[in-house]
Amino acid sequence: MPFRVRLAPLQRAERLEDGRDEGLRLEIGEQELEVLNARLEEELDGSCFAFAELLDPGGFVGVLDDEDWLARATLEGEADLLLTFRLRYGTTIYEGVNPVVHAAAPFSWLPGPQMWPVPDRRYGADCFLTVHAYDLSRHAQAGGVAQPGNRSWYFTHTIPLGNLYSTFLQRAGSELHYYLAGIVVPVLLLDLEQESFEEELRQRAVEVLAQRMAEDLRSLSLDLVRNEHEYSFFLVDRFTEIVATDEDWVDVRIVLAHEPGSGSNEPRALRLVADCGDRAPSELQLDWQDVERAHLGQGGSESLLFYGFDLRVQVSPRTRSLRLRVTVGSSPRVWREFSLPLERGY
Repeated sequence: MPFRVRLAPLQRAERLEDGRDEGLRLEIGEQELEVLNARLEEELDGSCFAFAELLDPGGFVGVLDDEDWLARATLEGEADLLLTFRLRYGTTIYEGVNPVVHAAAPFSWLPGPQMWPVPDRRYGADCFLTVHAYDLSRHAQAGGVAQPGNRSWYFTHTIPLGNLYSTFLQRAGSELHYYLAGIVVPVLLLDLEQESFEEELRQRAVEVLAQRMAEDLRSLSLDLVRNEHEYSFFLVDRFTEIVATDEDWVDVRIVLAHEPGSGSNEPRALRLVADCGDRAPSELQLDWQDVERAHLGQGGSESLLFYGFDLRVQVSPRTRSLRLRVTVGSSPRVWREFSLPLERGY
């Protein structure tokens, strides 16, 4: 997606007490949150968004709320979206047989090593990760503060942990006596609830949450890019191209989709900025007449209007991305920004 995103790191998880003290337990502390934050940054950067970077609390004491992170992201600048997260979890890990494996492998109840590498057991917990997306352009236009009585975020999504699977080899670890027992006893009858495996499940849980969040955000990318509650237009990422012609210039092909009939919320101008690092940014401005001439046609189930722009922008060897600002309306003037990565190692 064509955005530079700031990620607010999770500083705490909400524990949902379920009154059970037996069996495998899920505990998410500071170490697990550090892993989850790092994995979210890794999963979302590049493959999901153009750029995704964790914010630093920067000396703030205590747990920051979304408004604090909005202020921090606005202060740092050079970003299009802020993502904040909320993690809720129950402490009980539910355990059971993997029915898919056992339906396909009736010999699974026999002793011996044939089932050791097979994911024969599944685990789950009441664990949910929620994301809120904030449009930093709109936040800046509101003077850097949330509008009273209105929600600030424009997109939210929650994922469950789902099922985790394990093999006998993972559960046994380095305990030799388990392997000896597994030769004469079906592995499903062995009680292997050791502390090291419980720790492994915790690490796997936070990694799976990050992976599944990235997968869902990719599948819901159109909702994030369109933000149709605020804007009548969006950047069509798959048709946007940046081609390097030499060390100092790039050719840029931009396609915008616009839903007509939105009144004052019409695209009026485009401003393309190349952050050149060691010198002043390179800028290119297009007015409404340029936009009118760029009309490509109409299509799609919603009768969207498509506009194409071919631009040449000066860059430097330190340029990592181009920032596109689309101005809409007339009074008050509203804008929306996108980030386009350069793919030549800058």
